[in-house]
Amino acid sequence: MRTRLLTATLAFALVVGISGCSDDGTSPDGTASVTVLLTDAPGDVSKAWVDLSEIYLQGAADGGGPVTLVTGPTDWIELTELAGQTLVLAEAADVPAGTYGQLRFRVDRAALLTTDGLLYATPDAGELPPDPELDGLELAGTLHCPSCGQSGLKANMPGGALQAPGGGEVIAVLDLDVAQSYGHQAGAAARWVMHPVMNVTDLGLSGRIEGTVSLADGVTIPECGVGVPRDVSEFVPLATPTGETDAFSAEVDEVDGTYALAPLPPGSYDMAYEEGITFAGTPSYELAFVAEVSTTPVDVTSGGTTTVDYTITSAECSEL
Repeated sequence: MRTRLLTATLAFALVVGISGCSDDGTSPDGTASVTVLLTDAPGDVSKAWVDLSEIYLQGAADGGGPVTLVTGPTDWIELTELAGQTLVLAEAADVPAGTYGQLRFRVDRAALLTTDGLLYATPDAGELPPDPELDGLELAGTLHCPSCGQSGLKANMPGGALQAPGGGEVIAVLDLDVAQSYGHQAGAAARWVMHPVMNVTDLGLSGRIEGTVSLADGVTIPECGVGVPRDVSEFVPLATPTGETDAFSAEVDEVDGTYALAPLPPGSYDMAYEEGITFAGTPSYELAFVAEVSTTPVDVTSGGTTTVDYTITSAECSEL
């Protein structure tokens, strides 16, 4: 799972990366992903869940039909626990290059828990989210979501359209104001209405940083914890947009040491790594790394790939 440590205004953002088809009709390598970032529980809502059945692009300029990016159900997604994390719902979702007027989301079911401990869910929600706070709770009423499962929830594009150029990968940042989306109570307490307020606030093409993490001659990664072996997958590469403080991070493959940071907005990035990895327990331990990075800062370009390699020169474990 990729992690982006950042703050978001009001509620959550969805980031969708779309790889377009090249002009000759072939599809380049790429990924499509949805990222949910949440900073705080909104308004009177303590927890909120959705189960998506489809995410699709609608309104192609050439008159073509909908282009599906994600086919669900995704199962319950707890929006309120995804602060600063990247949840990948789809990969390699190629779409025809072109112009699209809308991004739409079909919601199979939804649920919310209010700060007063009252539980609401859409009709036919079936088995409720597996959350200990819901144990023994009965539904206080119905959560209504007009158009959730029919035409889908619509997000309008800035300037009226999303441009998916051939060979490119697009990032669309979608802001959902949860306070407005879940905060309306209609009439009696037994009925809540979900009216999602969604707008795509930013569009841009993306790139990627990838490379390998290797050990310098004579360096090994020690056990850290009693009899617990460790490997290069404990190493965490970081890419911080120049001038900012929050970083993207990547997982490292334990077999070949490869990693990838994508999709990334174009720009300059300072490359670093987590110098100390803590393993909780009694006692707890820290694995400290010293590494060389092949180049920093680096430039990420639209549709481009930048290679950055790491060489671990020291790895030491200590008890905390």
